[in-house]
Amino acid sequence: MHDDVASSRFRTWPEVPPILAYDDADLRVIFQPGGSDFLLITFGDALALVDGMRFAADALARKHGLACLGFMAHHLHWFPADAIARAIPHIAYTLKSFRRILAYGSSMGAHAAIKHARVLGATEVLALAPQFSIDPAECAFDCGYHGFFTPRMAGMGIRSADLSGRIALLHDPGYALDRHHADAIAALGPSVTRIHVPSAEHHLAPMLAGSDSTFGVMQAWMQNDTAALTRLIAARRRPSHIRVRVLLARAVLRHPVLALAAIERLAQSGRIGLVEPGLHVTPLLRALIDRGEAGLAARALDVAGGVLPPVQARVLRQDLAGAPAPDNGHPWVCTHHGTAVFYDAVAGALRHRTAPRNAAEAFGLHPASLAQDAAEAPLLVRIRGAALACAPGADGRLGLVDDAGDAACLRVVRRAHGFALSDGARYACASPDGHMSCDRVEVNAWEVFSAG
Repeated sequence: MHDDVASSRFRTWPEVPPILAYDDADLRVIFQPGGSDFLLITFGDALALVDGMRFAADALARKHGLACLGFMAHHLHWFPADAIARAIPHIAYTLKSFRRILAYGSSMGAHAAIKHARVLGATEVLALAPQFSIDPAECAFDCGYHGFFTPRMAGMGIRSADLSGRIALLHDPGYALDRHHADAIAALGPSVTRIHVPSAEHHLAPMLAGSDSTFGVMQAWMQNDTAALTRLIAARRRPSHIRVRVLLARAVLRHPVLALAAIERLAQSGRIGLVEPGLHVTPLLRALIDRGEAGLAARALDVAGGVLPPVQARVLRQDLAGAPAPDNGHPWVCTHHGTAVFYDAVAGALRHRTAPRNAAEAFGLHPASLAQDAAEAPLLVRIRGAALACAPGADGRLGLVDDAGDAACLRVVRRAHGFALSDGARYACASPDGHMSCDRVEVNAWEVFSAG
């Protein structure tokens, strides 16, 4: 087989638009006519729900002239068997018209591609980072998606009887969550072939993104050419920004000094945009500070501080410079858990915890207090003479803003006992694990605070 397995294209039918084959409250099935000698069936993932006549891999199908059935979910339900069964009579003629059927999907869609392979008559399956199940009763490990599980999904795990055709299961062996799911699926039978994609974590679909590259992988698997398939994957993986981000995140945790050197090289080459605040900078600063490497932490901040929110970077620079931050004398804000609310400059977010016991433990922590003892008073963090207001950020975390009059700032809502904190739409919550969020629609015990 030629190295460029994506070079051949089937006759396209550009004048024929996609056709709505089936639609109900659970899923929409769209048929894209094409000139291929096989039928491609795709399933959308959790980030791609029903959107008009769009479907997973639609651009690929049109560009390469593939006949395709696209299954799209109206909501996150992992494509339950009863929903698929209702659609089958409406697409039975199309399914019977092809001797070869390739089922394809990523994550939630990959689970469906394997789970429904037999009922769809798949001769080949290409599954990127699939889940075995998200039913806690079926998983001997933390499935990672229990928050999406509903009673309707009980018993949704993939069974040997579900398997059909040759199944390629692509996953990152270094990413424990996907490896556990892959272990459970591969144990079902010899028709499952595991293809390792290191340093991708759960981001295989974007790593392989591109109509030509994905089509090449599909063709290689349908031609039973595993060598070509792995070669194509490697060609996409090596230069991938995802691989750089994943390797750097792992280095931050294991070898922070080497990670700092890598970030400096990225900055020198103009690729500092690959460095992310929560994934790289925050854990790197924490690791260096915990090791007593304040000088290296300051160096890291000089190199990568530009990717942090300006308020966080400014406070961190002052903290690392050793500028004094005396107790401001205002009452601290205490939680229902008996802890106090602090701004953690290293994390760039509000946290709650017991009072720090020593200077090392107190690094970067600044207590929150009220502007005044009145309703609608903002929650403030006073740092070296500046009163900074607490407000939800774009990432959902509670951080600081310079403007205490910002409409999104947390403000006091008086209760019969204590007070709540609200941005006007939601209430702040102090979770038992120490995190703070502003996503509650009502006030319960964890949303009640007091002045200590």
